[in-house]
Amino acid sequence: MSGAGAWGIDVEFMPDRGRSALVNSASCLFLPLRPRPRPHSTARSPAGPRLITAFLLAYGAAGILGNFLAGAWVRRDLRATFTAAASLLAAATLLLPLIGTGKVGAFVLLLVWGAAYGAVPVCSQTWFVTAAPRAPEAASVVFTSSFQATFAFGALAGGAVVDTASTTVVMVFGGITAVLAAVTVVRSVR
Repeated sequence: MSGAGAWGIDVEFMPDRGRSALVNSASCLFLPLRPRPRPHSTARSPAGPRLITAFLLAYGAAGILGNFLAGAWVRRDLRATFTAAASLLAAATLLLPLIGTGKVGAFVLLLVWGAAYGAVPVCSQTWFVTAAPRAPEAASVVFTSSFQATFAFGALAGGAVVDTASTTVVMVFGGITAVLAAVTVVRSVR
């Protein structure tokens, strides 16, 4: 293959590692069954609207913290940072239906979830740009487009699961997808 590939990225000049990273990062950019914290917390928790609002504010603050921490850690080891983020997302979403029904359990898991999710865009974008070092602008466009596409697909798939099953099933599917994302990152070409 020569010349500009999909989305204008010149894959001819990408090392094999870069091509694999681009494909793997695109496949696990974010969890296709994107669970949302609020619907699960309102359906399963005895907390009222004010407490849920405070929890979601803390979730957002944890996301900001995760974003900054991942920014520092990706420089040392992108693969380990991405694997940790996906693994923490898996743990939080799989454990939320089990121990997140109480206020303390839900709060702790939302903090973990927020921090882990805050790391995902940093890891993904770094991986995309690393995969296409000669076309960082094109890599950023692919990152943004694929991230938005996974949001749309996640909302559609998650909504369909909630409509036919429950928020707990969405959490389990999201957790399984996060496990698969972690495995994909670990097994990607080094």
